[in-house]
Amino acid sequence: MNSEEQIVISNQHVQTGQPGFWRGLIGNKKLLIAVGVLLVVELIWAGYTLTLPVTPAEIFEESLGRSTVPGVVEINYSGASLALDGPAAVILDEKFEVDIILQTPARTDGVDVVITYDPKFLELIPAGVSPAKTTSLYPEYPVNIHDIVNGRITISGAAGVGGVNFTGESKFAMVTFKTKTVGQTKVTIDYTKGSSSDSNVVDSKTGSDILDEVSNLELTINK
Repeated sequence: MNSEEQIVISNQHVQTGQPGFWRGLIGNKKLLIAVGVLLVVELIWAGYTLTLPVTPAEIFEESLGRSTVPGVVEINYSGASLALDGPAAVILDEKFEVDIILQTPARTDGVDVVITYDPKFLELIPAGVSPAKTTSLYPEYPVNIHDIVNGRITISGAAGVGGVNFTGESKFAMVTFKTKTVGQTKVTIDYTKGSSSDSNVVDSKTGSDILDEVSNLELTINK
């Protein structure tokens, strides 16, 4: 065999030769069919998902629970909360303040807060007609009363006609106590989910109670 024949044979081998992987793939018709079906299914699914409408949850501002698109009904993603913020430990005959913190993702018409405490351990100061120091969170605070015997404080804030419907997190009111006895005690927010006769946060759109969580204050009174 001369050199020219060797070159021709070598070229024929290069042109007709196939790697083992592709030769096996082409020879396996079932595998080719399966791959083809999978590709078709993926293309159909991709086309279907592109035609799905955008849900309200995807276009809402989660922090405010409000729609950014005209015509979409507003919803609330989570409920409101009330928390008592104060010291964990105090000494006998000490005066201390407890802040009532409101957090709400939705605009509100008003808030009712009912606080209970043990008069054996704590004395409310002042104990008069308006026991709580209110803030400017709501333009009106129509209820601010104190039951000295049972240790119960009731405070209500309202937006009123044309008032600002508060949303966000801020101090709702503040109360001041003086310790009377050494020991362990609590200051609590009276709350039962679904009840309208205790603490409530009223949604300005639906008029429903959206209070979902409360945080109370556990207190240690030392000598």
